[in-house]
Amino acid sequence: MIFIVVKFQVKDGKREEFLEAARDFTLATRAEPGNKWYEWSLSVENPNEVVLVEAFKDD
Repeated sequence: MIFIVVKFQVKDGKREEFLEAARDFTLATRAEPGNKWYEWSLSVENPNEVVLVEAFKDD
């Protein structure tokens, strides 16, 4: 399995705008063959931090 974690630092007050902009790409990635999951998480400590966790089947 290929497992990827990415932390994004979003500008103040732009978190919802960032997530909305990522919506189409998120849906497209989830539809890719071999995609196991593609999930966004919001930090409870830092309102400007958004974390992406994704996994793909490894041939």
